[in-house]
Amino acid sequence: MPYAYRTADLVARARKVDLSHHESVEIVSMGDLHTGDAHCEWTMIRSAVDWLKEAANRYAVIPGDVFNTAILNSVSLDLSEPPMPVMDARHLLARILEPVRDRILAIVPGNHDDRLIKSSGEDSVDALACELGLPYFPKVRRSYRSASAP
Repeated sequence: MPYAYRTADLVARARKVDLSHHESVEIVSMGDLHTGDAHCEWTMIRSAVDWLKEAANRYAVIPGDVFNTAILNSVSLDLSEPPMPVMDARHLLARILEPVRDRILAIVPGNHDDRLIKSSGEDSVDALACELGLPYFPKVRRSYRSASAP
C-alpha cells in the first residue's frame, strides 16, 4: 500500500484547530504554487495573501507543489527558462507569506517537492515551514535510521 494513504499515518499527522470563535470561516487552497518556476504566478500568490488579510475568518492550506524543484532528468526541467534556485524561491515566498503565517492551517509537500527530498534528502517545504513557524505535514517516509532519535 502506498505510504501516502495509510490511515494510521494520516490520523497521526492530523492537526486540530479550534475555529469556533468565528461564525463562519473561508478557506483558500494555495496548492500548485510552483514557486521558482519561470511561470510562477507571484501576482496570484500576493492576491491570495491580500485576500487573507481582508477578514479575520479567512485561512489557507498549502497542499503541495509549493516549489518547482526540477532536477536533472525531471520531466518538467525546461532549460530554456532556468528556474529560480529553490532557496531563493523559499526566501521570497517566506517574505510574502509572513504577514499571514498565523492564517495558514497546514502545509504539505507535493510530488514536485518530493523530487528534491528523494534526490538529496533536502526538504524545502520543511525549511519554509520552520522559517515561518508553520505546522508541517510531510508525507510519511521511511527513515534511514532504524533507531529512534535521541
